[in-house]
Amino acid sequence: MDVERKQSWLEKHNPNIPDAVIQWIGVAMSLFSLATACFTLGGVLQSSKFAWVVLILSVFGLIGPIAFLRDNLKWRAATCFFAFVVFVLSLMILMELLF
Repeated sequence: MDVERKQSWLEKHNPNIPDAVIQWIGVAMSLFSLATACFTLGGVLQSSKFAWVVLILSVFGLIGPIAFLRDNLKWRAATCFFAFVVFVLSLMILMELLF
């Protein structure tokens, strides 16, 4: 049986961007968020009200790239969105600490 693999929405609209690139972007965002939260909670700088939220979300965010192992567009979209939210929260922490 030769079964054709369905193309995801991303593959249809952006054939030049492989899934692995998007997966590693999600991993990098999650690691950056986790490092920011740990750095903040570690007391190197002042504590932040968002730090605990980002730390918890970052731990779950690291699990997110597992969704890329599944061939499911909804999982992939949710993972990218989740990583982006955690990334934005981390940037908010950095801006709060720097200014």
